[in-house]
Amino acid sequence: AMKRYIDYTYSNFYDAEQQLMTADKYGDWCMPVESPEIIHSKAPDRLTDGKLIATAYFFGMLEMMQEYGDMLGRGNEITDYALRAEKLRQGFYKNFVNAEDGGFSNNTVTANLVAIASGLALPEQVPGALQNIRHQIMDVCHGTMSSGIIGNQWLWRVLARNGCSDILWQLATTTDYPSFGYMTSQGATTVWELWNGDTAAPSMNSRNHVMQLGDLLIWCYEDLAGICTDGRQVGFRQLKMAPKFETEGCDWVNASYETPYGLVVSRWKKQSDGGLTWIVSIPANTSAEVTLLVADRRKVVVNGKPASKPLRVDGGKGVWSLGSGTYSIDIQ
Repeated sequence: AMKRYIDYTYSNFYDAEQQLMTADKYGDWCMPVESPEIIHSKAPDRLTDGKLIATAYFFGMLEMMQEYGDMLGRGNEITDYALRAEKLRQGFYKNFVNAEDGGFSNNTVTANLVAIASGLALPEQVPGALQNIRHQIMDVCHGTMSSGIIGNQWLWRVLARNGCSDILWQLATTTDYPSFGYMTSQGATTVWELWNGDTAAPSMNSRNHVMQLGDLLIWCYEDLAGICTDGRQVGFRQLKMAPKFETEGCDWVNASYETPYGLVVSRWKKQSDGGLTWIVSIPANTSAEVTLLVADRRKVVVNGKPASKPLRVDGGKGVWSLGSGTYSIDIQ
């Protein structure tokens, strides 16, 4: 079924001259608009090119098909999908890369996010794309949301994994329009489809549109709390816990998640003296790799005793291996 879908879409929507996919209808759906009463933005500088979105997503599908082919030992099909993906990569660079400012297309937040998330942005292009995202959110939009449902699917993960947690904390806590905080300040108890759901024309104005949340909840659990499964193991058999303790403005987190093996708890709080206490509970029959902001074990106390030597050091951060149980970790 996946093969048939890939072949049908490629046959009907691939533009061989531009080397792009053209199958897009809704674009970056329900992005913030320029006027409180309208539903869909008409401003060219706010709209993300549908061909960019379609190309990046189809490129991602082709990457997944190569993974599936490798799992199933179907090498001839992997080659075909790899060739198609390479054509899209070339078309993406030819049509959407901005050499001058390091961004993509017309530099919307979503255009740059999708380029990074899809892997189409080269490593050397990522810093420029991130700088453009920061400028659009913090300077142009004054720390409020500037992407729609497509962009929001990648906003939190891309920025958190690229050292931009300060932007995310601002977006998650502001009550200025447009933001989730604005919705709640207007009495919302569900997530609106439109950021201006309180003022837009009623012809298309859902008041219960949870997909608009995008990656926000994933960011809360995986990045702030650090509750994340290791993709190399069956779901939550092995945990990778690396909370973003350094998130400016966030002083504590209290989170738990019920996995197939039991409840995972991550509860941390910054201390007035600059230290930090982290309570971690790891279910039976599982283990976890926990990452701390320090690599010096002399600065780490676990259940009242000095920490053992870290498993390894990554970028100045220490990584320790913990078995099932509850741990009180004090970091000086």
